[in-house]
Amino acid sequence: MTASDLPAVAAIAQETLFPGDMLPEMAAAFLGGDNGSVWLVATDDDTPLGFAFTEREALTQTAWNMRALATAPDAQRRGVARALIGATEDWVVRHGARVLVVDTSSGDDFAPARACYDTAGYVRSGEIPQFWSQDEAKVIFSKLLQG
Repeated sequence: MTASDLPAVAAIAQETLFPGDMLPEMAAAFLGGDNGSVWLVATDDDTPLGFAFTEREALTQTAWNMRALATAPDAQRRGVARALIGATEDWVVRHGARVLVVDTSSGDDFAPARACYDTAGYVRSGEIPQFWSQDEAKVIFSKLLQG
């Protein structure tokens, strides 16, 4: 991701995950050259279709956490998320990762995300009740990426 991608990526975030105005602060370290995180953007003719934000898990040597994965509504169900997951896995392995963790929601709106992680080979590793709200648990997925 480059600074010029921020407006389009923020719009995708706003439509799908979280307030887009959070994005500049979230991406600042990466855009400043910090290699403890990565932002990947899927594009079609230079138009962002989705993004993945992943960072090294604090206090671990080889674990990374995909904090955000989002696809623009008009690009969903076209393999964009799967491509971003694959590219993220490749990137973090090149940077020493052995395990990738993903947190999502138990809410009905996140059923497609959970199915995507299931089919990408992630294991449901845990659940924290009432994490996001009284009715929504945090669902934790993980995948061993190398030996």
